[in-house]
Amino acid sequence: RQQSARSVARQIDDTTVTIEDAGGEPSWFRFPYGASNCRTAQAVRQRGYEVVGWHIDSADWCFSTGTAGSCPASKFRYVDDDMRNNMRGYTMRQIRRRGGGIVLFHDIHRYTADQLEPLLDTLIEEGYRFTSIDDEDVFPRLNRVTDTDPDNN
Repeated sequence: RQQSARSVARQIDDTTVTIEDAGGEPSWFRFPYGASNCRTAQAVRQRGYEVVGWHIDSADWCFSTGTAGSCPASKFRYVDDDMRNNMRGYTMRQIRRRGGGIVLFHDIHRYTADQLEPLLDTLIEEGYRFTSIDDEDVFPRLNRVTDTDPDNN
């Protein structure tokens, strides 16, 4: 169901107030489910936010709804069958395939919180590094930095 422009604007503004009341200064916006269109993206940008997404979906929400950290096949079809009981393995498989990227997690799930430290340890052991989203060396296109060298395609 598509929301009205007024509803979208109100949600963005209400969230902004909540973040600011907590002492934060929001500058990035991730659409729920990654679902946006020109109208909603414009509403976000008019408020001074940069729109950001993710490269890797940990499917943590799916694992947290299963029993003992399993992702039921009926919940999320993109989790490989051999990874249905292994969120860290599923996430690392995607990270390795891409060579890194922005990983989507949800801070509302206890299961995710419990899995995060071992996942971070694995990433460190494998030589991955962590950076902020505004790191232009790591995310040049996200930060509107373009390569002007025509030989570097």
